[in-house]
Amino acid sequence: MAGLGRTWQMLLKGVGEVQIAPQPMAACEMVLIRLAHVADLPSPGDLVKQLTENAPSAAPAAPDPVSAEPTPGDSTPSEPTMAAAVPTAAGQPRDFDDIIALCSAHREARLLAYLSDYVRPVALAEGQLTIEVLPGAPSDLAANLAAALRQWTGTVWAVDLAGGGGPTRSEARQAARAAAEAEAVRDPTVQAVLAAFPGAQIESIKDLRPAAGAVRPPPMEDDDEDSEDHDFIAEDPSAGTGF
Repeated sequence: MAGLGRTWQMLLKGVGEVQIAPQPMAACEMVLIRLAHVADLPSPGDLVKQLTENAPSAAPAAPDPVSAEPTPGDSTPSEPTMAAAVPTAAGQPRDFDDIIALCSAHREARLLAYLSDYVRPVALAEGQLTIEVLPGAPSDLAANLAAALRQWTGTVWAVDLAGGGGPTRSEARQAARAAAEAEAVRDPTVQAVLAAFPGAQIESIKDLRPAAGAVRPPPMEDDDEDSEDHDFIAEDPSAGTGF
């Protein structure tokens, strides 16, 4: 079934290539050549199974990669100037992440986008926020933010402009994504898969390890022995897919 699924996907991709190719016959021949090339290659499920069985049993645990999409309200380690919580009244934002969360909660998508892409937090105190605004943001962004904070919190806010702020939310996400990819590429199993399928790329990263103290559920006794082929999908890059 794994071989049939791979062949089917390659044929579907090949139909589109033949239809738009300036020389359909040559494109069709290339599809057949790719099919012949991958015929003797192990399926992705078999390859992962072999690598898992041959992997050392006492590999050191890798540190948890930083989430590529931080949840509003979570503290961002890459923003040292905003890391310390500021003692404020109940319901008042304590850091820049709380302000981001307020924008999200009040469905202020436009303001949220500007804060994520064009604002670098500098300092935060009770009723006073200092930010660095990057070129491209509206000139009245600070005033609009102050008005929104006053409406949401019932407190008068002053939003000052300065330089030397931390990374924007977008920059922090990009840095986290790069760090997570670098960590994933160092994994021996990932390296072996990338070597077996030249041109393959990492599409997304998900940490499937259980949280600290969590108990992993036992495997189902009636699992199909070929289920691994469905849990890990990696196609030959020549067929136009990655993993």
